[in-house]
Amino acid sequence: MQRIGAFFETRWVAVCLAVVAAMIVVVSAFMWYPSLLSNNTGMFRSATHFLPETVSPGRVNVNTAPAEELAVLPGIGETRAHAIVAWREENGCFSGPEDLMQVHGIGPKILENIMDMTKYN
Repeated sequence: MQRIGAFFETRWVAVCLAVVAAMIVVVSAFMWYPSLLSNNTGMFRSATHFLPETVSPGRVNVNTAPAEELAVLPGIGETRAHAIVAWREENGCFSGPEDLMQVHGIGPKILENIMDMTKYN
């Protein structure tokens, strides 16, 4: 009798391990291939999902980009994007990231967050 109980107990552990392994495979597939989700939503969204169709996933040129492109940068939004465009129209091109600090509402933290996403030529 004890032998049969050990058989079922071992089988139960094996089934549990198989279920956990299958769950890991499924979650990993969605993490590595987010396009498997039909509408690309949830926590597996790709970064380019938020960009308008006119914006490429490369760097945004702060000196030529319209407010709509600037607004998608983290921490910028519509208000700061319009402030950037207004500053640019009044003062000319930005020579580098430090010039953005002159725009009202842009501080060191925002500048740090967008540094790798912007260019100035």
